[in-house]
Amino acid sequence: RSVAMMAVIPGFLAKDKVDLAAELANTLDDPYARDRLLGAIAERCAAIDDEEYALQLVEAMDEPAMQAQAMEKVGLQLAALGKTDAARSVADSMDHRDRVLAGIAVRQSEDGGREAAAETLAEIAFPSAAVHALLTIAAASIEKEDMTAAVGALDEAAEHADQIEHVEERIRSLIDIGNSFSAAGRNDRAIETLDKARESAELLDNVHRDGFLAAASIGLLRAGSLELADRILDAVVDK
Repeated sequence: RSVAMMAVIPGFLAKDKVDLAAELANTLDDPYARDRLLGAIAERCAAIDDEEYALQLVEAMDEPAMQAQAMEKVGLQLAALGKTDAARSVADSMDHRDRVLAGIAVRQSEDGGREAAAETLAEIAFPSAAVHALLTIAAASIEKEDMTAAVGALDEAAEHADQIEHVEERIRSLIDIGNSFSAAGRNDRAIETLDKARESAELLDNVHRDGFLAAASIGLLRAGSLELADRILDAVVDK
């Protein structure tokens, strides 16, 4: 029955029949399946601007971790709709609110509120969430051909990336930032950032090492540094 509901309810959500979907989810005895479906329904409610019902559904969930995940998705949907005050209210109710704050900052930047976005970014505790937000802001600026704003966001992202404690996550962020610098027309900053990623990747002693080196090499090639890109490949063990 749970497996059947997992297949049926998304079809109702695609038609925005959230009341019927919630009724069906609540007939399940399996608490994991029920909470998973209620979370999906709550996210859809937020996406169609039914904030109140979305929050009610999240409150009805039993498993704390899944409830927190659903609340985060609701907050991100509200932020994407431009309902930043509502998204802020959701974020303030959460123990781990950084991803919702990142979503709010992205929307504020899209709406032209760069100062407000900067203030929101300053509230983010985990640097990886700030990097993700700034990369999204930079991508939007590149699409608008506002390279000055894009480079400013990427410079800030690079500063946050240096503060990421998890080594693999830091390397991945630096590679993403380097590639974004190339897209913004700053190959010099791209080469600098990707070379920093290369330095950290060469020190790894796990399965991620070669993948990161290869990604850095491709990024350097795109940035116009064929010699450095080729030299990095010599350090890749997995041919």
